[in-house]
Order: sequence, then structure tokens, then C-alpha cells
Amino acid sequence: MVNSIKPGSLPDYSSAAAAGKTSADTASTSTSSTGGPLAGDTDRVELTPQAQAITEASQQTGDVSVNSSKVQALQQQIASGTYQVNAQSIAAKLSQFDSSLGGG
Repeated sequence: MVNSIKPGSLPDYSSAAAAGKTSADTASTSTSSTGGPLAGDTDRVELTPQAQAITEASQQTGDVSVNSSKVQALQQQIASGTYQVNAQSIAAKLSQFDSSLGGG
């Protein structure tokens, strides 16, 4: 899947890397003398499958409701210094998340 970005907003680094040019060289060859994109230039960004999965997950969680009383209780615990971090739970959830993205 390829997500497009507004043409002219990014220099085309892929052709520059193949030609051995630096980002400064690319910036000067990707734009016209007025600073705009050259005719026919297009910019593209390709997301890895992992980045696509993160994007999809963040879009799906946009409708999640917030438990205000739980948030307030956690804020009070943090402010008073009584909040206990459960490192094992965090590690397990990070590992589960990594596995869902196809990681190790």
C-alpha cells in the first residue's frame, strides 16, 4: 500500500541515493529556481507492514471512550507518589503488541 503526500512537499531522495548525491544536492535538484516542485515531480511515501498495522490500530482506537474516574484516580496516585508501576504487565503487553505486528 502506498500513501501519497502532497506533491512537492518532500525531496525525492531515492533517485539521489542511487546517484550518490547528498540531501543538499537533492534539495537543489528537486525544486525549480522559485523553490517549487519541477514539472512532473511526484513525492511518495511507502509504509512498512508494521507501520501500516500501527496506523490501522490507531484509527480503530479513535472511538474509545475514556474512563474519567479511573484517569482521575491514577492522576492522584501519581501526584501523591503512591502509584506502583507493574513492570511485568507492561512487558507482557509490549511483547503482545510486538507479536501482533509480526515481530519476534
